[in-house]
Amino acid sequence: MYSIPDLQTFVSVAKTGGITSAARHLGISTATTSHRIAKLERVLKVTLFHRNSRTFRLTDEGQVFLERVDTVLEDLQQAELDVGSGTASLRGHLRVTMSPWILSRFIMPEMREFREHHPDLTIEFLAVDRFVPLVEEGQDCAIRVGQLDDSSLVAQKLSDNERIICASPDLLSSSGDPKSVEDLKDAPWVCLPWQTRFDVNDARGVHSGVEIERGQLFIFRTVTARPPAVILCEPQLGENIGTAARAMANFGLVDLRIVNPRDGWPSEKARAAASRADHVIDKVQVFDSVEAAIADLQFVFATTARSREVPKPVRSPDESARKSVEFGENGHATGYLFGRERWGLNNEEVALADEIVTLPVDPDFASLNIAQAVLVCAYEWRKTATSGALPFILSKDEHPPAKKDDLLRFFEHLEGALDEATFFRPPERRPHMVRTLRNIFQKAELTEQEVRALSAALTAAKSRRRHLGSNGPVLIFDSGLGGLTVLREARYLLPYETLLYVADDAAFPIGRWPEADLRDRMLSLFGELIAIHRPKAIVIACNTAFTLAGDALRKAYPDVPFVGTVPAIKPAAERTSSGLISVLATPGTVRRTYTRSLIDSFAKQCHVRLVGSDNLAELSERHLRGETVSNEELLTEISGCFLERDGRRTDIVVLACTHYPFLANRFRRIAPWPVDWLDPAEAIARQLVRVLGAKAASSPSSDPDRALFTSNPDDPGLSRLLAGFGLMLSAANGA
Repeated sequence: MYSIPDLQTFVSVAKTGGITSAARHLGISTATTSHRIAKLERVLKVTLFHRNSRTFRLTDEGQVFLERVDTVLEDLQQAELDVGSGTASLRGHLRVTMSPWILSRFIMPEMREFREHHPDLTIEFLAVDRFVPLVEEGQDCAIRVGQLDDSSLVAQKLSDNERIICASPDLLSSSGDPKSVEDLKDAPWVCLPWQTRFDVNDARGVHSGVEIERGQLFIFRTVTARPPAVILCEPQLGENIGTAARAMANFGLVDLRIVNPRDGWPSEKARAAASRADHVIDKVQVFDSVEAAIADLQFVFATTARSREVPKPVRSPDESARKSVEFGENGHATGYLFGRERWGLNNEEVALADEIVTLPVDPDFASLNIAQAVLVCAYEWRKTATSGALPFILSKDEHPPAKKDDLLRFFEHLEGALDEATFFRPPERRPHMVRTLRNIFQKAELTEQEVRALSAALTAAKSRRRHLGSNGPVLIFDSGLGGLTVLREARYLLPYETLLYVADDAAFPIGRWPEADLRDRMLSLFGELIAIHRPKAIVIACNTAFTLAGDALRKAYPDVPFVGTVPAIKPAAERTSSGLISVLATPGTVRRTYTRSLIDSFAKQCHVRLVGSDNLAELSERHLRGETVSNEELLTEISGCFLERDGRRTDIVVLACTHYPFLANRFRRIAPWPVDWLDPAEAIARQLVRVLGAKAASSPSSDPDRALFTSNPDDPGLSRLLAGFGLMLSAANGA
């Protein structure tokens, strides 16, 4: 029995074209490579390669085996990527919410090892110190501390979380020297700023419990400074008080003081606008004057957008934040004073402050609302107090950069796929294009996970492309509408195939093009068509295009079967009784050496007249579109086909352009005598059947037959004409 390395060796020999090059590619000896190929042929009992002194060339059996094996190996590689490091590997996207301290202390230290085991799982953390409703906020799970409320959600206990209550001797003495746990409820706790219950244990179990309602400091990471108070002077709307409270809560400020609110206090509008910042709203203090509101503060900042005739230092929000944090770390109380919605603070109120804070706004529009101004100052204070620490960061240890070996393998994989897709054109540009692509990915600093994901995506795309190629459409090409005669015959003989008709009408009539220019156009156009549509076979229903570019196309795309169109001189020579044959063709076909070679090869015993028509293809197109074409116009083009010699008459006219059969009935009516008008379409369709062989579709497809025209015409008449042939006109998509 053969092994996977045997199959890999076979594929390498087939693609590199020799034992030595395959051995070098695989990193094994040539003897081992030869042995594996011989073993495969022995087990399969077929010859896979034609061998000579220079190359290995696949036999027909080898080609069939290569197509199957290449797909199997790619599927195997994809399976290995899917499985990863083990069957327990997780994949998908997980959203988890928890407090920031749980994330930083317990979760992040374990993430590196966890990600090594589950590289295809992405996790999104929502790190906030608030209760997050899972369903409403789209979270998958939560890690929480404390006693859970009754819920239909599934809960799993992870661990006990032991806390120790600590206090300095000075604090205890200033709090009345508490003798019991109950005495602690009035102490200045450093805790979360909402109602919390602590169960206090000793060696014998639960000793007592205490409810805490006086949280003074919003703890996040290493915040130790006392937060500033926010003082709103005569706010006009409850909604503005609520949005200011919400801005404060986002950055850990909880001491909100209001002076003479116009609508009184409490305010349901303020609570609604606070959007769950209830812990700030519940502790709002109301004062009759600014002097009373700032009486216990040791440093006050007055915010204003206008220049004041007050000799006080002017600070930006970040400068004021540094001073507030400095005061707060020493236990001193600071505050920010904000004015009325419409005109701010008056000069007397500004005079009560120690320094002025102003924002670098546009002087032509210095109009922040209260919540915006509070938010800017609160943000700068928290950023300073935490040294800019974020709730979560992307750890480089979690996503290590890709190893060069993995990156190089990915490059080889990518470049191989692009070779198959004929991306590197012209071929001499390939080295430069490869360098450019590699530079793009190297600049991206890809991680191991990203390289694995790209490789998997590339493998899937290649597999899909192969699948599409084997089940793609049969592409029938012509310069105009003439190839529809071939399409009509192909649909009759191959009723289950999906057909794609492509007309290069932008170049019509192509018989007038210089040969070199036409050959280049055909190579470029077919490169785009093959890359976009992945046809299972191509019929070139145009003598001129096929005789000029057929060999070059087969060489450039060896995996695509091409069926060409040549003048039917051989069957005409076999069927003629008089020995007089005419070939009605475009001037280009008449001029080509290839046409005369066909005559020399198959019709030496006959007299063959070549008749070139400049206008017949265009007359055929006009006829198809329903325009008037007179008998005189047609007779002018075909009269040269009729020859009398020694009592014999021309008895066969070869229609050497696929356009001409559309006019065959008209030709019969106006011809000087009856002749056999030899239509090549049926012979071309039969050759297509032979080329497809077992690959011909055996069941109906849901895909419609389509037509593409390179000029992208907006022509309702053309659409109706094509519908008569069962075709739907589509955009050319760049082809």
